Amino acid sequence: MVRIRGVYGSIVNDKGQLVGLQLFVPSWADVKVIRQPPEAKDDVPFTRIGALRKYSPGGLAAARVRVRGVVSFAGADRLYVEDPTGGIAIPRQERPVERPGDVVEASGYVDMDGCNWCSMTPRCGRLETAPLRPVRLSAAEALGGSYNGRW
Repeated sequence: MVRIRGVYGSIVNDKGQLVGLQLFVPSWADVKVIRQPPEAKDDVPFTRIGALRKYSPGGLAAARVRVRGVVSFAGADRLYVEDPTGGIAIPRQERPVERPGDVVEASGYVDMDGCNWCSMTPRCGRLETAPLRPVRLSAAEALGGSYNGRW
């Protein structure tokens, strides 16, 4: 955990819509390490993916989180992972070796990532394989918001 002293600002597009956040920091002297992260990913308890998307007046937690879920899609630079409570896009530096149906654990720090809202810089690994079951939705259910963030 770090404490950063600076000026916080927003990034908007040409339509005036919020598309990002920024922090202006005068110097490295304004960045202080408060607490070192856990050494091992197993030191962190599991968090339900849906809980990562919950609104909190205090903002996103500044602590490492750990999730477990099923890969629903493996893109060129991201894994899309779901558990029964929601989904998350996990960026990857290299092409993912995981495939849809693989059960993975990932740990990292949650941040906002465009319209995905939550992503993690992962320490990720495949554990087992689980069957993917399609979800049948009506148009009203799809537009209702309950399945946002699910792939």
